[in-house]
Amino acid sequence: MPTPVDVGFVLLFTVIVAVFDAVYFVPRFKAAANAGVPGVRRQAYRRTVIGQWALTLAAILLWMRSGRPWSDLGVVPPVDWRMMASVAIVAAIALFTAQQVRAIGRTTPERRAALRSKLAFVEYLLPHSRDELRWFTALSITAGVCEELLCRGFLLWVLKAYVGLALGALIGVVLFGVLHLYQGRRGALKAGGAGLVMTLIVLLTGWLFPAMVVHALVDLSAGALGFAVLSEPSHDLATNS
Repeated sequence: MPTPVDVGFVLLFTVIVAVFDAVYFVPRFKAAANAGVPGVRRQAYRRTVIGQWALTLAAILLWMRSGRPWSDLGVVPPVDWRMMASVAIVAAIALFTAQQVRAIGRTTPERRAALRSKLAFVEYLLPHSRDELRWFTALSITAGVCEELLCRGFLLWVLKAYVGLALGALIGVVLFGVLHLYQGRRGALKAGGAGLVMTLIVLLTGWLFPAMVVHALVDLSAGALGFAVLSEPSHDLATNS
């Protein structure tokens, strides 16, 4: 059963940190990025990477301190058919992502111009240079590992202790979307949809790893698209990846 410290930790990364980001960090970052302040995206990516790994380390330390089974957190690999399901899911998404990146690299200038307007609501978040793309890659991997362990691992474990697995999973999906409201309503809805997919993967496999890989690949694909569309001049990912 979760302790008050566990509940407090969940409130920390779902409410306190989220409110701070929404009220203070994201508005300042967005304004600076839209104003073209040099290095602002790289700094924001770095800050987020450090912050997410700090929260993840805290979650692991809390788990170790309480001596709970690691299987309850979803980090123990399954030994039955779910392992094959995990491999199949990761392989399918990896293949799909590779095809997407190749397609992005072959996008015509006209198509990229059209895509740019569609990315306007998240343009400030996406990489515009190779240096930013490198940091966005680190951020994507970080988000895949850390957000899945925190949201589909620790948070879901706390929620299901109080409201059951089904309702806990649903609440977790909604919270994941709410945590991405800084991307606007469209971004929050997309994040909620992605959170639903990740939750279903974890429930199917009983393991966080495939959801971590899928999450990271989705973010990496978004970064590749942003770089191809928003960089000046545009770069051909097909020949540089």
